[in-house]
Amino acid sequence: MDPHGADRSRTRTRPSLPRVDAARAHVLIVDDEAALRDVLRTVLRARFDVSVAEHGGEAMRVIEANDADIDLVLSDVRMPWVHGVELHRGLVARQHPLAQRFVWMTGGGLSEALRRYVSATGLPVIDKPFRLDELESMLARLTAPDDAAPPDASAG
Repeated sequence: MDPHGADRSRTRTRPSLPRVDAARAHVLIVDDEAALRDVLRTVLRARFDVSVAEHGGEAMRVIEANDADIDLVLSDVRMPWVHGVELHRGLVARQHPLAQRFVWMTGGGLSEALRRYVSATGLPVIDKPFRLDELESMLARLTAPDDAAPPDASAG
């Protein structure tokens, strides 16, 4: 994330991500960087209900405790303990709907195996550093009810 707003980010989205019907979507932020979690929580609270987790294991506990309440997971790929790919694989194994309501954040430096897995999911990816307004716009598109979606919600 660039605090100066420089446009160095790249976002990739797929329009097939299921949208949620909640009037105010609940986003779970999963990242091991406390400063980034805090900034994202503060900024996103204006539009979303927000929960945070430091790693995939903690995220799974939050998901299990708030199962029907979380609409979208925004997860870093690489983290200590349980990384984002392990979290996603756990959701897939449980056939949990959040496995399809998942956005990857990455700062690069991924192994070939992680890069292949993230790519194969077909889920949206936002590359760090990213601009907060780009992230907010992406999350708003992904959580908008179908009837509120703009004609070309995949444009970016």
